[in-house]
Amino acid sequence: MQLTEGNYSVGDRIPNEFEIAESLEVSRGSVREAMKILSAMGVVEIRRGDGTYISDKIGPSLIEQMMLQLVKRDRDSDELAQIREIIERGIVQLSIQNATEEQIQALRDVWERQKKEVEEKRFDHNHLISSELAFHEAMVDCTNNELLKLLYMYILELFLPERYQYKDCDYEEHMHIAVRVHAPVIEAIANRDPEAGDAAIRETTYQWVRLTDKNE
Repeated sequence: MQLTEGNYSVGDRIPNEFEIAESLEVSRGSVREAMKILSAMGVVEIRRGDGTYISDKIGPSLIEQMMLQLVKRDRDSDELAQIREIIERGIVQLSIQNATEEQIQALRDVWERQKKEVEEKRFDHNHLISSELAFHEAMVDCTNNELLKLLYMYILELFLPERYQYKDCDYEEHMHIAVRVHAPVIEAIANRDPEAGDAAIRETTYQWVRLTDKNE
């Protein structure tokens, strides 16, 4: 599908939600929610009765304003967890379809480095953030969708440092769990298993919410 291959330019009309859902094998509801998010970011422009187009109005300031509002919300925000799960489920499903063996190996290599940091007890804010960003960048690389990578990494780079910089954050527990929950994500992508991918992201989201609530 051209949309997942990055073959659309500013001003291009993209397929309707039915076509996208059918191509990606996801529900129309998931596509509709994703489009609402992209529209709020200014990535796409929804024209009533005409369709959805790639916008030329996207800018860092709009995304930054939205994300700063999110990080100010309560850490146990159900909305925030839902947004993260929707985006990351989409990333994993695209990765299952598009990832090359080299990209999967690169993702494994990042995970191995993350595991080594845990074994060497490098438990601090900087190591947690850098290892998380490295893993998620390697994961989104597997989609082979540059627009998605641009948006996702911009959000993470703004969002992660703020979310993990609070009093009494247990960096050791966070890093141990990150290593544990990332392993099934890699296997789902490597085995081209959509159901396992969904399950892996559900567990990742659950653990993230649990740890955030614990350290509130």
